[in-house]
Amino acid sequence: AANLTLENVEVIKGTVGYSSTTHSVYVYGNASAENGATLNVIYTDAYAGDAANKLTDNMQNKVFVGGGYTSINGGEMSVKSGWVVSDVTGINAAWASGNKDLILANDILVDQILELSYILELSYNVTRVFDLNGKTMTFEGLGEIMLKYGANLTVTGNGTMETIVEDDTTPGSLSGYLFTLSETSVLTIENGTYICGMTAVQLEGSASANIKGGTFSALQTYSDRYWILNKVDANKDTATFNVTGGTFINFDPSNGETESPAQNFVSDGYGVVASTDGAETRYTVISGENSDETFVAYNADALRSLLEAGARNIQLGCDVTLDQTVNMKKGASTLDLNGKTVTFDYAGIIDLYDTAQLTVTGNGTMQMLMSTNSDLGFLFRLSGTSVLPIENRTYICCMTAIQLA
Repeated sequence: AANLTLENVEVIKGTVGYSSTTHSVYVYGNASAENGATLNVIYTDAYAGDAANKLTDNMQNKVFVGGGYTSINGGEMSVKSGWVVSDVTGINAAWASGNKDLILANDILVDQILELSYILELSYNVTRVFDLNGKTMTFEGLGEIMLKYGANLTVTGNGTMETIVEDDTTPGSLSGYLFTLSETSVLTIENGTYICGMTAVQLEGSASANIKGGTFSALQTYSDRYWILNKVDANKDTATFNVTGGTFINFDPSNGETESPAQNFVSDGYGVVASTDGAETRYTVISGENSDETFVAYNADALRSLLEAGARNIQLGCDVTLDQTVNMKKGASTLDLNGKTVTFDYAGIIDLYDTAQLTVTGNGTMQMLMSTNSDLGFLFRLSGTSVLPIENRTYICCMTAIQLA
């Protein structure tokens, strides 16, 4: 049996039990009084801060024990600190209060914009955590979560956010989005399921989104493509996606065709593994380092990232122009040109250091633009004990295809 004692939990009065309003501590588990488990709440006699944020007529029950239990079963006990919210009114009240963490108590419908901005963070920028707690938020009409003025939100708890689309969504409308970010706002998604009308996350200004996990899909396309992750056109070079995990349905985050030209939203060292089930293609983001999976690169940035990570199997998905230096310092990679062409331009070169090994195959072409790069126009440059087996096809350089140091 477990015994849990909570002291000074921002409560003066109240009862231990369920309330549809907000709480400061949320305890859930498969509890049983028969096994001797106990829950003790020690209330403080004084508190600091605004009384309206601590105890009001509709916020009296500040401790919530989930599942209808009043005690904790040893071994299946979890304690979460934050405001437990059960509706849109509770979310707005919690975000306006200065409290950091929110926990969703039940499934809810969102039919309005929920705005989280730096202004509501009083005088400092802190990260708020929204724990979906396995529950579902359903968005309809204008429902979305809007982050502004440097807001910082982390979404976790393996819940679901889904959109009900009532009409054809077009870029620029408010319906169909789950999150929109502007200025320097930051969104982190750790897990969960996200079903958007067309765009799950849209970035504007210098906003950034960190996708660490979750499953993402859209109900509709625009111009025959999916727009699950998107940047406002004017900010495609200032807004940032950092994708290090997650699965995307019919949308390849390493080849974000929502931008022109397409951008790689996947972070350095990570790649996308594709699997097909009927008309559905699932793109899963995993670490490329020492992975035996086959990664397909559709642009120069994805190619560079996978080679530098030491991914073992890389296939070229289309012709690419390599205008940046690739620094391979580890791994034994095989690059399958797949009959495609890599054109080296400006700083484009593949440098192999230390013990890195790169095998090039696939009957493709590597060529150098004569008017760019250095006077020597290297394709490859090797140092240390690095190895470069070349199996076939065509290599066109300005002067030197392979330089050994």
